[in-house]
Amino acid sequence: MTEQEIDSTLTDHGPAPYVLDIERATEANDDYRRTIWTGGRLQVTVMAIAPGDDIGLEVHQAVDQFLRVESGQGKVQMGPAAGNLIHEWGARDGDAIFVPAGTWHNVTAVGAVPPKLYSIYSPPEHPHGTVQTTKSDPE
Repeated sequence: MTEQEIDSTLTDHGPAPYVLDIERATEANDDYRRTIWTGGRLQVTVMAIAPGDDIGLEVHQAVDQFLRVESGQGKVQMGPAAGNLIHEWGARDGDAIFVPAGTWHNVTAVGAVPPKLYSIYSPPEHPHGTVQTTKSDPE
């Protein structure tokens, strides 16, 4: 994939019809979070979590979320409250993570390779065209 193809792939193409190699786009992304398609009822983001960092403990009250790990490894935690993460799993290349609305969750990078994943939100969670180079960058 050329640099120009990568730049085009990592642009938010929604809500226009669009087809892409999601695995290649995810692996090409080095930003913490980047929207690549935002429609009226669905959104796709790609993420890269720095070694030792996490996505941050969060809950989406009205949003179901699907995440798929394309490379690296992570620790997934979920539960009914921020202080009650009763579920914990390891996640690696090829694993899918399903987060029901109202569920507190976090994914923490494990190992030296930054986990790269994509996330599907329904309905959209982030503004169209969001690019967060690092976790601390505002949306």
